[in-house]
Amino acid sequence: MRRGKIAPDGNEARKETRNPSMPISSRGRENQEQIRESRNENKGKPGKGFFACYLLTSLSPRHKGHTYIGFTVNPLRRIRQHNGEIGSGAWRTKSRRPWEMVVCIYGFPTNVSAHPFLMLVAKLLFNLLG
Repeated sequence: MRRGKIAPDGNEARKETRNPSMPISSRGRENQEQIRESRNENKGKPGKGFFACYLLTSLSPRHKGHTYIGFTVNPLRRIRQHNGEIGSGAWRTKSRRPWEMVVCIYGFPTNVSAHPFLMLVAKLLFNLLG
């Protein structure tokens, strides 16, 4: 079992949490305002500030029927990465290029909320395609 730091009085030290009534430094206010502004700018715009799950299918005649699923915050950039137009694509998709994005579902607030959906889709595809 992992233990925290022991204070001089013998008790385990606890992490201090910030008191909401404490004054925020001017720099902290600026950061919070920037975050709020970026959230407001991205409201209502598909694919901006949200995670998207996507399904790719290979356009290569040699690899007909091969699919790939993933999630991203920028689907347009991600398809370009998979197709090798820009760097950092998934190595799994490198040999079966080019790819076409068949389905893109966006609106997941975090990757934690997108991942279970992604796993469900993967399971369904595996069961359907064998």
